[in-house]
Amino acid sequence: MSKPFTLKKIKKGFSYSQYLEMTRKSLNQGKTTCYNDPPSLVDYTRLNMHRMERLDRTIKLEPNTIDSLQHLSTPVYWVLLSEAWCGDAAQNVPIISKMADLSDHIELKILLRDENLDIMDNYLTGGARAIPRLICLKESDLKELWTWGPRPKPAQQLMITHKANPIEPKEEVIKKIQLWYAKDKGKTIQEEIIKLIKA
Repeated sequence: MSKPFTLKKIKKGFSYSQYLEMTRKSLNQGKTTCYNDPPSLVDYTRLNMHRMERLDRTIKLEPNTIDSLQHLSTPVYWVLLSEAWCGDAAQNVPIISKMADLSDHIELKILLRDENLDIMDNYLTGGARAIPRLICLKESDLKELWTWGPRPKPAQQLMITHKANPIEPKEEVIKKIQLWYAKDKGKTIQEEIIKLIKA
């Protein structure tokens, strides 16, 4: 399947600040980034807004992350598929944004998953439209260099284990994943993305 990226589509993406502002406006209207805005997803979005704001204040990038990103020499787009109601996105998007801000060679563009299924369906995880999904494209020709997502590998393994043997409710697994994020403090996602960049 061909990758449906065009410069026009990429440029329509949000910056991180625009993504936050869109989320705030949606919440003020009792909505989220979803076609039918079910109340449960609006509640998740409100929680996620608090998570993102907290991470914006507290997240610290590792010295190796800073050094690696400041030495990038190839201009790239980081295209990030996300939705404001997604708990994993709330934990990872702020860190990806802070990483992108470190380099003049990275332009971060956030696309809403459900408005870009032609892209999302090229990046399924076990057949699912799991987000967030980060795709690195070379600016000059939009060649794909690497992808990351939807979660750091240890968190993803918790979900894989649950799906293979779903004894406990999914809500309990989600709680475990959120607890993992709290303990990890954004270190693993940094390590995984820097490893992809260096490869």
